Amino acid sequence: GSVSCRKFTGCTNDRTNTETVSEHSNSDAQEQLAELQQANHALQTRIDQLQRQIDEMRIVQNVDIQNTDDQNQDDQGDRDEQTESTPAAVSQETVYENEYMRVTIPDGWTATPVGSAVNISSGSYILFINPNFYQASGVLGGRYSEIAQGAPGAEVVMAMWPADVCGSIQTDIEYNGWTRYDNSVAVTSPAYCRQPSDAQARWYFSYVSNEGFFIRQDVADTHRTVVTMSYKTSSVDALPVMADATTQEKITEMTAIVRTLILK
Repeated sequence: GSVSCRKFTGCTNDRTNTETVSEHSNSDAQEQLAELQQANHALQTRIDQLQRQIDEMRIVQNVDIQNTDDQNQDDQGDRDEQTESTPAAVSQETVYENEYMRVTIPDGWTATPVGSAVNISSGSYILFINPNFYQASGVLGGRYSEIAQGAPGAEVVMAMWPADVCGSIQTDIEYNGWTRYDNSVAVTSPAYCRQPSDAQARWYFSYVSNEGFFIRQDVADTHRTVVTMSYKTSSVDALPVMADATTQEKITEMTAIVRTLILK
């Protein structure tokens, strides 16, 4: 079934051509198989690498979780210790400041601006600071009425204005050379002072000064600083008893606030 090609140079029979094609096809298939096997090996290697990375990440994550749990337990322990050792009430301080002064307001006291002045109050106790007071009188150190008139405690006690001090105790507050004067009223006070109905002296007013009734920063300046303490009530008998521990505590607290006063 083959055709003779002897007359034609280079001619081959059909069987030889078929074998040659078969050999080439088999060689190509083997090469493709080898390439696939190589690619499969590379893919498997990459899969193994990724698996190792995943395993390592899991280990690290587990360690982090354990460390976080341990830290949370430590933090909770710290919080428990703090809860046992820290007082329930924590004092909070604020600062009141304007162009004339700066003062620290402790917890339990409230600052209310009044123009360039400020009322610092706790209950019925009032600390008044006016760093921009203009002295109207020509008297060195001023007059008592200039600083006391208008203060609630003084208004209750004084039967008339102008008036003088009913009774006074001098105290060095150990700050800037300033002195505090505590005023009280008793049955032995002058007639221009409304007296209590019993023998207990009542505190009604205090002031802090370094010259008369004022704090004077600059000799040439006509402006003065007024610092007063008083008690809001409508009755002399309702004023705090001078010797009472609460009265002295509140006067001490107001004095502590004055010690933080910075005049500009």
